Amino acid sequence: MNATIRDGLTADEHKEVDNATEVAVGSGLGISHVIEASSGKDQSSLGKKMTNNSAPPVESKTFAAIAQSAVRKVIEEQPGAEGAAMRNAMLTRYRQGCQLNGEGDA
Repeated sequence: MNATIRDGLTADEHKEVDNATEVAVGSGLGISHVIEASSGKDQSSLGKKMTNNSAPPVESKTFAAIAQSAVRKVIEEQPGAEGAAMRNAMLTRYRQGCQLNGEGDA
């Protein structure tokens, strides 16, 4: 995230972005360690040992509500109508994915 966008966020939005960043980095590192540790080994039991550490749906929706308004603003100000059309297409695909995963409307 560039400084202009970050500087435009409220204190609550900063907190949500920071929390999401920590989760994303932690998840990425955890997956990297799993891949390294299991390289060349029988991985059939790996799924039994893993836990899902993703944010609960309520927290994900809270983050999305805060982040989406900031992202929409930047998309509409910088790339304009073309960017807004791309955003709308992405949101449509995201909502379709949520429905396929049984998460209801996003």
